[in-house]
Amino acid sequence: AATIDEFAEQLLTIGGSPISTLKEYLQLATIEETSETLSAEEMVQTIVHDFSLIIDELKAGMEVAEQINDEVTCDMFLELIGKLNKHNWMLKSFLAA
Repeated sequence: AATIDEFAEQLLTIGGSPISTLKEYLQLATIEETSETLSAEEMVQTIVHDFSLIIDELKAGMEVAEQINDEVTCDMFLELIGKLNKHNWMLKSFLAA
């Protein structure tokens, strides 16, 4: 799957400006660090939730890429969505066991 660096490089390639500081990441992040002590099952549930949120955001990004016919970026989003869906499926299977 594409790495954060590869997404940043692609954004630069298409004329965008990726964020690059921890302060910017923290301001824009939609996933928050938990401040409580969690059981193993609660940790997995949190990861499933966070992956689901990321998948939804990647799908929104993919829609934007499709609207401007940016197939390269669209493929990068699709590949990462596939990987996260697979991980989420495995984590959900763990929770159901």
